[in-house]
Amino acid sequence: MTLAQAAQIRPALGGEKRACRMLLPELVGAAWEEPWVVAIDAPYQFLAAVAWMPVRYSDGRPMVQLIFRVAPPFRGQGLGDLILDHLLNLARQRQMGGLLHYLKGQDSAEIRPWLEARGFTALSEELVFDAPLALFHGQVKRLLGWLRARNCVPDGAQVVPLDQGLLDPVSLLHAQLIGGEPWAVRRRLEAQLLGPFADHQFVLKVDGMVQGLLLCQPLEGKMGTAVISAKAVAPALQASQSGLAWADLLLMAEGLAVACHLGHQRLRFSCLEGNRHTLGLARRAQGEEIDRIVVLGRGLA
Repeated sequence: MTLAQAAQIRPALGGEKRACRMLLPELVGAAWEEPWVVAIDAPYQFLAAVAWMPVRYSDGRPMVQLIFRVAPPFRGQGLGDLILDHLLNLARQRQMGGLLHYLKGQDSAEIRPWLEARGFTALSEELVFDAPLALFHGQVKRLLGWLRARNCVPDGAQVVPLDQGLLDPVSLLHAQLIGGEPWAVRRRLEAQLLGPFADHQFVLKVDGMVQGLLLCQPLEGKMGTAVISAKAVAPALQASQSGLAWADLLLMAEGLAVACHLGHQRLRFSCLEGNRHTLGLARRAQGEEIDRIVVLGRGLA
């Protein structure tokens, strides 16, 4: 019996969850489901970690975003194919359009050929920037001031801290625009409110209705660099062709002001390669491109 034939894929239990997060440090943000393990139970062997979440790709298709990593001693023994088959079946059961894998630059040489040999193709690229927080915040405030002077920002718009009373509408908005099941997003957000960085989460309300979210966290859990892990606004408030996205600017202006006050000096964020408005902001704020993320996808056939 091969290793792949003997292994089983199941939800991680107890200390296995910590082992999964050590093998998959990319598991940040509110939308990921609880990790799964690939293991042999008798005698016990931890072979690989798997995580996934339902997402809506930029073209509107519902997809399953996946991430997995096989422990080094067990690579090349068919476990990757076992995991891929499992996630394809999951996507079919949930009537999704296919699978997505976000591949960071340092992983590309090793993993990309393997994925492409199994039907994945490049769909888009995201650029990751690191910028001086105060300078980036200043650029955002300048643009927002220009819009306010032209009465483009509604009087009923405000940015407030995330609290228990906003968990349900924020979780639903996150699920609709970014990904995750509402119940899973809510559980993660509730845990964040009980943690040390609850003051890094922000909500846009317009006339009392939740219309946007900005979720941040310190890089590696240490103050100094604020990382934007999720940002979204309701479709009706998103950037037009003119790029006058007052909702995005208001969220960032208020949220990043708090990040500055908390003592962060740097900001880390990502955007699609074709997002010329955010790319322009990054350039004006002396942002440095530090990584490229290739989005690979495949259908269910």
